[in-house]
Amino acid sequence: MLLFASVVFGDEKLDLPEGFKADPDRPDVPFSFSAARKYLDDKLAIQAKYRSRLADALEHADGAEIMLLSFTPVKKVPEGKGDDYFPIMPYKSFSQILQRKKLEKEKIAACRKATVELLREADDHGGGAACHFPIHAVRLFRGKEIIFETSFCWVCHNYFVGYPDDFEGATWVGLFKTNIEAFLLKEMPIPQTEIDRFDATYGDKDKSKPRKSIAPPAKDNRK
Repeated sequence: MLLFASVVFGDEKLDLPEGFKADPDRPDVPFSFSAARKYLDDKLAIQAKYRSRLADALEHADGAEIMLLSFTPVKKVPEGKGDDYFPIMPYKSFSQILQRKKLEKEKIAACRKATVELLREADDHGGGAACHFPIHAVRLFRGKEIIFETSFCWVCHNYFVGYPDDFEGATWVGLFKTNIEAFLLKEMPIPQTEIDRFDATYGDKDKSKPRKSIAPPAKDNRK
Protein backbone atom coordinates (compact mmCIF):
# COMPACT_ATOMS: atom_id res chain seq x y z
CA MET A 1 0.00 0.00 0.00
CA LEU A 2 1.15 3.55 -0.76
CA LEU A 3 0.76 6.26 1.88
CA PHE A 4 -0.42 9.64 0.60
CA ALA A 5 0.26 12.60 2.88
CA SER A 6 0.53 15.21 0.14
CA VAL A 7 0.25 14.55 -3.57
CA VAL A 8 0.54 17.13 -6.34
CA PHE A 9 -0.46 16.39 -9.91
CA GLY A 10 0.40 19.18 -12.33
CA ASP A 11 -0.47 22.46 -10.63
CA GLU A 12 -3.14 20.96 -8.41
CA LYS A 13 -2.68 19.33 -5.03
CA LEU A 14 -4.85 16.32 -4.42
CA ASP A 15 -7.34 16.65 -1.58
CA LEU A 16 -6.66 13.52 0.46
CA PRO A 17 -7.03 12.94 4.20
CA GLU A 18 -3.87 12.58 6.27
CA GLY A 19 -2.64 9.00 6.13
CA PHE A 20 -4.65 8.09 3.03
CA LYS A 21 -3.50 4.72 1.73
CA ALA A 22 -3.78 3.68 -1.90
CA ASP A 23 -3.31 0.37 -3.66
CA PRO A 24 -0.34 0.60 -6.10
CA ASP A 25 -2.44 -1.42 -8.55
CA ARG A 26 -5.11 1.32 -8.49
CA PRO A 27 -3.32 4.64 -9.08
CA ASP A 28 -6.63 6.11 -10.27
CA VAL A 29 -8.31 5.91 -6.87
CA PRO A 30 -6.54 8.89 -5.20
CA PHE A 31 -7.51 11.12 -8.12
CA SER A 32 -11.18 10.11 -8.17
CA PHE A 33 -11.38 10.34 -4.38
CA SER A 34 -9.80 13.81 -4.44
CA ALA A 35 -12.14 14.89 -7.25
CA ALA A 36 -15.17 13.86 -5.18
CA ARG A 37 -13.93 15.73 -2.10
CA LYS A 38 -13.23 18.88 -4.10
CA TYR A 39 -16.61 18.67 -5.79
CA LEU A 40 -18.36 18.55 -2.42
CA ASP A 41 -16.30 21.48 -1.12
CA ASP A 42 -17.14 23.51 -4.22
CA LYS A 43 -20.81 22.60 -3.91
CA LEU A 44 -20.93 23.71 -0.27
CA ALA A 45 -19.32 27.03 -1.25
CA ILE A 46 -21.86 27.59 -4.03
CA GLN A 47 -24.74 26.75 -1.70
CA ALA A 48 -23.43 29.21 0.90
CA LYS A 49 -23.33 31.95 -1.75
CA TYR A 50 -26.89 31.13 -2.79
CA ARG A 51 -28.14 31.32 0.80
CA SER A 52 -26.47 34.72 1.23
CA ARG A 53 -28.09 36.00 -1.96
CA LEU A 54 -31.44 34.55 -0.90
CA ALA A 55 -31.07 36.50 2.34
CA ASP A 56 -31.05 39.70 0.25
CA ALA A 57 -34.53 38.82 -0.99
CA LEU A 58 -35.78 38.06 2.51
CA GLU A 59 -34.84 41.57 3.62
CA HIS A 60 -38.07 42.58 1.81
CA ALA A 61 -40.36 40.22 3.76
CA ASP A 62 -43.27 42.10 5.33
CA GLY A 63 -44.90 39.22 7.17
CA ALA A 64 -43.81 36.31 9.35
CA GLU A 65 -45.33 33.28 11.00
CA ILE A 66 -43.74 30.91 13.52
CA MET A 67 -44.93 27.42 14.39
CA LEU A 68 -44.43 24.66 16.91
CA LEU A 69 -44.28 21.30 15.13
CA SER A 70 -44.67 17.68 16.07
CA PHE A 71 -41.22 16.06 15.97
CA THR A 72 -42.74 12.90 14.44
CA PRO A 73 -43.52 13.68 10.77
CA VAL A 74 -45.97 11.66 8.69
CA LYS A 75 -45.78 10.72 5.02
CA LYS A 76 -49.36 11.68 4.19
CA VAL A 77 -51.51 14.58 5.34
CA PRO A 78 -54.97 13.55 6.55
CA GLU A 79 -57.66 14.52 4.06
CA GLY A 80 -58.81 18.11 4.47
CA LYS A 81 -56.06 18.91 7.00
CA GLY A 82 -53.48 20.49 4.68
CA ASP A 83 -53.41 23.79 6.57
CA ASP A 84 -52.56 21.96 9.80
CA TYR A 85 -49.34 20.40 8.51
CA PHE A 86 -45.93 21.83 7.59
CA PRO A 87 -43.84 20.28 4.75
CA ILE A 88 -40.50 18.75 5.77
CA MET A 89 -39.14 18.95 2.25
CA PRO A 90 -35.96 16.80 2.39
CA TYR A 91 -37.94 13.95 3.97
CA LYS A 92 -40.91 14.44 1.62
CA SER A 93 -43.06 14.29 4.71
CA PHE A 94 -45.21 16.58 6.87
CA SER A 95 -45.23 17.63 10.50
CA GLN A 96 -48.40 18.52 12.35
CA ILE A 97 -48.57 22.16 13.41
CA LEU A 98 -49.24 22.14 17.16
CA GLN A 99 -49.17 25.92 17.60
CA ARG A 100 -48.84 28.85 15.23
CA LYS A 101 -48.45 32.59 15.64
CA LYS A 102 -48.67 35.38 13.07
CA LEU A 103 -46.14 38.01 14.07
CA GLU A 104 -46.69 41.75 14.04
CA LYS A 105 -44.59 44.90 13.74
CA GLU A 106 -41.29 44.63 15.62
CA LYS A 107 -41.63 40.84 15.96
CA ILE A 108 -41.73 40.55 12.16
CA ALA A 109 -38.56 42.61 11.97
CA ALA A 110 -36.85 40.48 14.63
CA CYS A 111 -37.79 37.21 12.92
CA ARG A 112 -36.72 38.54 9.53
CA LYS A 113 -33.39 39.75 10.92
CA ALA A 114 -32.64 36.42 12.63
CA THR A 115 -33.51 34.45 9.49
CA VAL A 116 -31.39 36.69 7.28
CA GLU A 117 -28.45 36.33 9.66
CA LEU A 118 -28.89 32.55 9.60
CA LEU A 119 -28.77 32.37 5.81
CA ARG A 120 -25.76 34.64 5.65
CA GLU A 121 -23.64 32.32 7.79
CA ALA A 122 -20.72 31.48 5.53
CA ASP A 123 -20.34 27.87 6.60
CA ASP A 124 -22.47 24.82 7.11
CA HIS A 125 -21.63 24.17 10.79
CA GLY A 126 -22.19 20.45 10.66
CA GLY A 127 -25.34 18.61 11.64
CA GLY A 128 -26.32 18.08 8.02
CA ALA A 129 -28.61 15.08 7.69
CA ALA A 130 -27.55 13.46 10.98
CA CYS A 131 -31.18 13.75 12.08
CA HIS A 132 -34.08 16.13 11.88
CA PHE A 133 -36.76 16.18 14.57
CA PRO A 134 -38.78 19.26 13.50
CA ILE A 135 -39.93 21.29 16.47
CA HIS A 136 -40.04 24.90 15.22
CA ALA A 137 -40.77 26.40 11.81
CA VAL A 138 -40.62 29.84 10.22
CA ARG A 139 -42.45 31.31 7.24
CA LEU A 140 -41.64 34.70 5.75
CA PHE A 141 -44.07 36.47 3.43
CA ARG A 142 -44.14 39.27 0.90
CA GLY A 143 -47.78 40.22 0.88
CA LYS A 144 -49.64 36.88 0.86
CA GLU A 145 -46.87 34.97 -0.89
CA ILE A 146 -44.56 32.66 1.08
CA ILE A 147 -41.02 33.62 0.06
CA PHE A 148 -39.19 31.34 2.52
CA GLU A 149 -40.03 28.56 4.93
CA THR A 150 -38.03 26.04 6.90
CA SER A 151 -38.14 23.83 9.98
CA PHE A 152 -35.57 23.54 12.76
CA CYS A 153 -34.17 20.64 14.77
CA TRP A 154 -32.42 21.53 18.03
CA VAL A 155 -31.10 17.97 18.53
CA CYS A 156 -28.70 18.13 15.57
CA HIS A 157 -29.06 21.87 14.96
CA ASN A 158 -30.08 21.94 11.34
CA TYR A 159 -32.67 23.37 8.97
CA PHE A 160 -33.43 22.97 5.26
CA VAL A 161 -33.05 25.13 2.18
CA GLY A 162 -34.42 24.48 -1.28
CA TYR A 163 -31.83 25.23 -3.96
CA PRO A 164 -32.69 26.16 -7.56
CA ASP A 165 -31.51 22.81 -8.93
CA ASP A 166 -33.34 20.73 -6.30
CA PHE A 167 -36.06 22.92 -4.84
CA GLU A 168 -38.62 20.15 -4.34
CA GLY A 169 -36.15 18.00 -2.43
CA ALA A 170 -34.27 20.67 -0.46
CA THR A 171 -31.07 20.04 1.51
CA TRP A 172 -30.16 20.09 5.20
CA VAL A 173 -27.91 22.85 6.46
CA GLY A 174 -26.15 22.70 9.82
CA LEU A 175 -26.33 25.76 12.05
CA PHE A 176 -24.39 27.06 15.02
CA LYS A 177 -25.59 29.39 17.77
CA THR A 178 -27.73 31.94 15.99
CA ASN A 179 -30.36 34.45 17.04
CA ILE A 180 -33.10 32.39 15.40
CA GLU A 181 -32.86 29.75 18.12
CA ALA A 182 -33.18 32.24 20.95
CA PHE A 183 -35.98 34.07 19.15
CA LEU A 184 -38.07 30.95 18.56
CA LEU A 185 -37.58 29.57 22.06
CA LYS A 186 -38.65 32.90 23.55
CA GLU A 187 -41.64 33.50 21.29
CA MET A 188 -42.82 29.87 21.26
CA PRO A 189 -41.38 27.79 24.13
CA ILE A 190 -41.39 24.02 23.75
CA PRO A 191 -44.07 22.56 26.06
CA GLN A 192 -42.88 20.18 28.76
CA THR A 193 -45.28 17.60 27.34
CA GLU A 194 -43.33 17.53 24.07
CA ILE A 195 -39.98 17.34 25.90
CA ASP A 196 -41.28 14.41 27.94
CA ARG A 197 -42.72 12.71 24.84
CA PHE A 198 -39.38 13.01 23.06
CA ASP A 199 -37.47 11.65 26.05
CA ALA A 200 -39.85 8.71 26.35
CA THR A 201 -39.41 7.91 22.66
CA TYR A 202 -35.73 8.69 22.00
CA GLY A 203 -34.09 9.35 25.36
CA ASP A 204 -31.04 7.27 26.24
CA LYS A 205 -31.73 5.04 29.23
CA ASP A 206 -28.02 4.99 30.06
CA LYS A 207 -27.71 7.88 32.52
CA SER A 208 -23.92 8.02 32.04
CA LYS A 209 -24.39 9.26 28.47
CA PRO A 210 -25.28 12.86 27.53
CA ARG A 211 -29.05 13.14 27.32
CA LYS A 212 -30.44 13.90 23.90
CA SER A 213 -33.43 16.23 24.08
CA ILE A 214 -35.73 18.03 21.68
CA ALA A 215 -35.05 21.20 23.69
CA PRO A 216 -31.61 22.86 23.74
CA PRO A 217 -29.84 21.98 27.01
CA ALA A 218 -29.57 25.60 28.15
CA LYS A 219 -33.34 25.87 28.07
CA ASP A 220 -34.00 22.54 29.80
CA ASN A 221 -34.66 23.55 33.42
CA ARG A 222 -34.95 19.99 34.61
CA LYS A 223 -31.15 19.66 34.83
